[in-house]
Amino acid sequence: MSEDEAIDREWDELWGRAQMTFSDADEAAYNKRVEVSLKKLKRAGLTEPPFDVRAVKRALVRYSHTLRYVMACEEAGLSRVDMHVALDLWPAAKSVVEFINRVRDTCYEQEAPEKVARLREQLEKLATDDKGKCGASVKAVLFALERLDKKHFGDSRGAQEPAEDEERRRVGGGGGILVRVVGEAAKALEKPPPPQIAERAVVITDA
Repeated sequence: MSEDEAIDREWDELWGRAQMTFSDADEAAYNKRVEVSLKKLKRAGLTEPPFDVRAVKRALVRYSHTLRYVMACEEAGLSRVDMHVALDLWPAAKSVVEFINRVRDTCYEQEAPEKVARLREQLEKLATDDKGKCGASVKAVLFALERLDKKHFGDSRGAQEPAEDEERRRVGGGGGILVRVVGEAAKALEKPPPPQIAERAVVITDA
């Protein structure tokens, strides 16, 4: 079997799997794309898509193996513009990409707990390291855990701040200073100060 024949066979299998997973919405979207792509080709005076169909098949078959879209396109000799045109004018290719993307996302979700377990083991080792040279690595591991396991390692900064601190931050605004004016000083500030005084920064405290 030649390489082209092998690609055609894998493509047929891939397209068949994508069709088997079609929801009603997927099927409606595919039919709509067929209608629109035919109109675009007719408007351009074309009877076939203006791209290398076999190269697109090769790229998408490779993408299904690696789950790395850009790399698969580059290996097939296709630019991003080439693939954009192909996905716009070939509805089957667009549906296959969406199918592979769903598979990829599902794989990531299934692999996440195992990755979290490995990262937690690594964090424990780093935290117990007595050499004092693992600060950056700890931060990197915590960053990854926050992204993969938000339930246990989500960014909770500020969640337990005292109400007084939160009020001071809100009123002060970006590190400003909140001055509480009481007693006679408050009465003195009820009217605007004279211009010659307003030009200077004056703080009045009532002890």
